[in-house]
Amino acid sequence: MEVFSLIIPYIIILIVSIILSFLYRGLVNKFIKEEEMYEEYEIQHEDKLTKKLSKEEKQIVKNEIKSLKAPFKPSFDIGFTIFNTILISILYYIKGLNEYFFIYSLLVFILEVSFYTDIKAYIIPDETNYFGLFVGVIFTIYKLITYTNEGIDLLVGGIAAFLIFFMIGGITYLIIKKEGMGGGDIKLVAVIGLFLGLKNFIQVFVIAFLVAAIVSIFLLIFKKKTRTDYVPFGPFLCIGTYITMLIPAMTTATFLFKLSLGVL
Repeated sequence: MEVFSLIIPYIIILIVSIILSFLYRGLVNKFIKEEEMYEEYEIQHEDKLTKKLSKEEKQIVKNEIKSLKAPFKPSFDIGFTIFNTILISILYYIKGLNEYFFIYSLLVFILEVSFYTDIKAYIIPDETNYFGLFVGVIFTIYKLITYTNEGIDLLVGGIAAFLIFFMIGGITYLIIKKEGMGGGDIKLVAVIGLFLGLKNFIQVFVIAFLVAAIVSIFLLIFKKKTRTDYVPFGPFLCIGTYITMLIPAMTTATFLFKLSLGVL
C-alpha cells in the first residue's frame, strides 16, 4: 500500500502527459502550418504588399491574413509524452505536490510549445503566450492577496521583463535595422516574469544569455551558422526558465556566496 501511494503521483503525471501530448502535437502543427501559410501569402502578394496601400486595401489584407487559419488536429506524440513526463517528474521530485508544482507544470507545457515552434518556424505563438499571461496575472493576484511581498515580486517581474526585452528589441532595431527581439519573445518573458518573479527572471536571463553564447560559438566553429544568420533566443529562455524552476535564484545566490567564502 505504501509503495502504491508513492507511485500514484507518477501515474497521474503520466496520464497528464498523455493528454498534453495530444494538445502539444495539435498546437505545434497548427502554428507551424499557419506560419507557412503566412509566408506563402507574402510571396503570392509581394507586389501588393510592397506598394503603398489605401486604408480600405490595408483592411482587406488584414482580413485575408486573419482568415489564414490551420485546423487544430490533436494527435499522440510518444516522444513528447516521455520527455514531458521526465520534466514534470523531476519538478515533482524537487518541488513536491503543491501550488508551485501545478503552476510550473503549466509553464513547462507553454515552454515546450514555444521551444519547438521557435526552432522549427522562428515563432512563439501568441495563443500560448496570452494563455500564460492570463494564468500568470491570476496567480500574481492570488499571491498579492495571500503573500503580498511575493505577489509584488511577481508583478514587478512580469512588468520589468516585458520592458527590458521591449527596449532591447527597440534599440537593436534602431542600430541594425533588423528585428533583434520578436514580439513572441517579449510576451514570453512577461509570462516568465509573472510566474517566477523579478529575482528569478534575472537568473533566467543570465542563464539564457550564457547558453546562447556557448551554442552560438559552437555553431560558428562548426559552420552551421554565419555571423549574420538568425539564431532564435526563445529556446534559450525556455532552458533558463526550467533550470530556474528547479534551482531558484536565492538558492544559486546562497551557493555562490558560500563558495566565495570557501565554505563549500
